[in-house]
Amino acid sequence: MTKTVLIVDDSPSVRQMVRKTLAGAGYQVIEAGDGEQALAELDRTRPDAILTDQNMRRMDGPSFLRNCRHLRREGCRWTTICQNCRRLLR
Repeated sequence: MTKTVLIVDDSPSVRQMVRKTLAGAGYQVIEAGDGEQALAELDRTRPDAILTDQNMRRMDGPSFLRNCRHLRREGCRWTTICQNCRRLLR
């Protein structure tokens, strides 16, 4: 069974790079441009992993993860990885 990864990042170029890498490795990829869009995606699907940026305009990564707590209480489980690409680009 193919594993699904939700990518949450406000940079389209970062999402594209990560999507191509993960899809090339055999993962199904879902994208969201910020935490609000990601919450909407979680209403439709349950990914195996979430890769989220920390700094986003409308809803940042930590706020998004706080809003996901109710899903964990309902039994949903996934691995979360937070990234901060700005530090890598300095």
